Amino acid sequence: MDSAKTERFERGWEKLKEIDGEAGVKVIESLKDISPDLGRYTIEYPFGDVYSREVLNNKTKEIAVIAALTAIGSNARPQLKVRLNAFAQHEEQFLTKLKIGKGNYFINHRLLQILKSR
Repeated sequence: MDSAKTERFERGWEKLKEIDGEAGVKVIESLKDISPDLGRYTIEYPFGDVYSREVLNNKTKEIAVIAALTAIGSNARPQLKVRLNAFAQHEEQFLTKLKIGKGNYFINHRLLQILKSR
């Protein structure tokens, strides 16, 4: 592995742990036997390149990803669940003030689950 690749991986690994915590580590570990390249790619590109950019703060990035996954719909539910949990992990005050209305049923249901578990 060249040094640029190693730095990219390390940057991504640290960002993954910062944003997703133990849940993110478990996802990557679950890929070791199935597709280690997918695990490496997930660390390097989304977290090492995209999430590590400092143009937006983590909260804004998570809101953008949640909005995009919501627009995709039911096909993105597993990813949306992970992103909502990551967002909730860092933004509990925001979630407790959130008014849950007639919007997306899955998001409303998942947010209620998150709030009840805290």
